[in-house]
Amino acid sequence: MKKLILITGDLAAGKSTYSKILSERYNINVVNKDPLKEILCDAIGFDGREQNLKLSVAATSVMCYLFSEFAKLGRDI
Repeated sequence: MKKLILITGDLAAGKSTYSKILSERYNINVVNKDPLKEILCDAIGFDGREQNLKLSVAATSVMCYLFSEFAKLGRDI
């Protein structure tokens, strides 16, 4: 892997918007947690805050897996 850019910040701070801009500008892959979490919620569903937090952890785990797979390709993320 050449470069890995992690964008963190407060809720609704514009992280996803900024990551999309960087992705387009530098032609790099971007993975955002919210779309992954939405897919998991649609497939599994959730009832309450505790399960919602578990889906957040699961989405983060999926992101880590994807990062490791992208790293094998030697591409920027």
